[in-house]
Amino acid sequence: MSETSTRPTDPLTDLADAMESAVRSARRDLGEAAADASRAVPMVESGLSKAAYNIGYGVAFGVVFPAALLARMVPRDNAMVHGLVDGAAAASDFVRELRSGSPGTAGPEQATGSSQSA
Repeated sequence: MSETSTRPTDPLTDLADAMESAVRSARRDLGEAAADASRAVPMVESGLSKAAYNIGYGVAFGVVFPAALLARMVPRDNAMVHGLVDGAAAASDFVRELRSGSPGTAGPEQATGSSQSA
């Protein structure tokens, strides 16, 4: 006959073993999650960069194309074209002043004097 020995188990020992196993498993899973996250971050950054580029491209194209189309439709030698050219130059100068940090006028200068009466 074979005898099987049964020892009484201590519930606290079983609880401690279960907690130790859970901690080991959590540490392993946390390490795997960190590795997965470190692989995912570059892909997310790349996706955001592509989205920002596409948005910028679309906005620029949506502004420049209609403006260029209108510019080709308007006759070249008239007051409106001269005003557009002067306004574009003034806007470029204003942006250049803003970028350089030099104090300038708060906005485009008025071509007509304010002292003239109607």
